[in-house]
Amino acid sequence: MARPTAITATELERTARLDYSLRLLNELSTSALHVPVEDFLNQAARSVCEFFSVPVCVIWSVNEDRSRLRIIATYGEVDDKYKQVELESVVVQPEAFHRSTSVYSKNRGWATAVTTPVYVDNQLIGMIELCALQPREFQQWETE
Repeated sequence: MARPTAITATELERTARLDYSLRLLNELSTSALHVPVEDFLNQAARSVCEFFSVPVCVIWSVNEDRSRLRIIATYGEVDDKYKQVELESVVVQPEAFHRSTSVYSKNRGWATAVTTPVYVDNQLIGMIELCALQPREFQQWETE
């Protein structure tokens, strides 16, 4: 006789998020094959906002000599002055998820700004910054 399986609300939410993330990844991978790089990056920024329920996403890329980061895509209200900001790549924290205390973020009214570095073959290639207008604590599954 089989035992009934109890599914908690947390497990249901996790399953729903996994399903949603797989759909977003499928859309992005299909898009990567058919649209210009700039359009793909902007779509990726939009998808990240949707997935994490934040109004702003900024995608940064390392320059050729690996010394600086510059913004290559955004979604949400990001002013032109912020889009011109360049950061030294050494300021990127190695942790997978870092709460930002950037003056740049605070001056834009973003109450919560978090960044995560993006690595390929142990080389920093960029970072993704998520910004919220209200203070927000990210759940464990969002930071893993």
